[in-house]
Amino acid sequence: MRTVVALLALAACGDKKAPPVPALAGSGRSALAVVRDGGPADASTQPVELLHTYTSRIVVSSHVMNRSIKPEHLVDKDFSTAWNSKTGELAGAWIDVSVASAQIHELRLTVGHTGKGPKGEDYFTMNPRITKVAILDGATEVASTTLDPEKRELQRISLPHPFKQVRIRIDAVVMGTKKSWKEACISELEAWGLPDAGAVAGHALPIVSVYEPEPPPPPQFEAGKPVDPQAICDAQTRQLQADFDRRNTHRTGNYADEDAPPSCGLEEPITLGALPWKSVARWRLMINEAHGPGTCDLIASTTAGDFVLGEERGCGPWDTEDLALASARTEDIIPGDAPELVVTYRTLRFHDVPLEMLICRYAKDSVSCTRPFQIADEGWAVAPRFAKGGMTLEPTAGIPPATALGPQALDFN
Repeated sequence: MRTVVALLALAACGDKKAPPVPALAGSGRSALAVVRDGGPADASTQPVELLHTYTSRIVVSSHVMNRSIKPEHLVDKDFSTAWNSKTGELAGAWIDVSVASAQIHELRLTVGHTGKGPKGEDYFTMNPRITKVAILDGATEVASTTLDPEKRELQRISLPHPFKQVRIRIDAVVMGTKKSWKEACISELEAWGLPDAGAVAGHALPIVSVYEPEPPPPPQFEAGKPVDPQAICDAQTRQLQADFDRRNTHRTGNYADEDAPPSCGLEEPITLGALPWKSVARWRLMINEAHGPGTCDLIASTTAGDFVLGEERGCGPWDTEDLALASARTEDIIPGDAPELVVTYRTLRFHDVPLEMLICRYAKDSVSCTRPFQIADEGWAVAPRFAKGGMTLEPTAGIPPATALGPQALDFN
């Protein structure tokens, strides 16, 4: 399904010739202010296209999952390319426009993708086209405009008064002839207005980025101290879930695999039979359950509580890095105390190697672990032999590197 969606997005929401630019509302003409590269603008009442003249920033609410379609296509002065929202986000998609050294009087945009496909396909009629937008100043709606889905040229959105920053929110679209294409598309966006006194002009392209929710602070696990995995999950996901709900008010429900809610919890538990050890599991927090990013830890449940083992890692499902339990068992390595815990885990997705091993001790209601030992990689493997409170790694396959062989110090941190 992912492959099909990606291929459709590639064709989704390109004629190199730009449509004519309408005059600024109320001016009856489209003359530009006189500007000099690297110097201040001359005093003038004539509007200038701000995004390609002064330092500006654009933030889009989302972007289609396709590397060949770029967010900066929104302002690249090429009517054959277009910004595409993520699949399924139509009404509710938004664009933030900010020009710190100027006042925005008017916005101009195409209501769809004005380009053509490699065989002359008309992307404008095939894709959704915008029919209504709202302009927001923060959370306040300051204007609402109906747009013509049949017109391919830039269409004007007049502002009630000048702004340095506004949000364009798409409120309604008409679907295209290709019903499976569900991305909001805009080939070009312009902001027209007047520079501030002394504003320095240039020809830099706008800085374009895709909105990312501010993640909650990372969990604070104190080494050797018990933790409450569920309480940490509740605190971490509350903010992420609220953001997910806000951004997905207008979801179609057709692409749940591409836009899944956050998740958090213990996974892959392995039960242990020798107290104080009860079980080991992977603790995983996913900002998006469908495609990450994620944070993973190994957590051991004991009679004295739950303890984090080793270091935190990034994890999938779509990252190359992962943390997946391979095995967990107890063994009396150091005589006279509670048995030690021996845990092995994989560190890459869809691979059995590299394989790492941790050895952990329980003492005085706390847990401490050694550094990770790599015990397998492509073409080789070793196994631990425990004797007299120590460990020796012995080869079981291939030719292991010298650092993965012989006696190893068991230093518990």
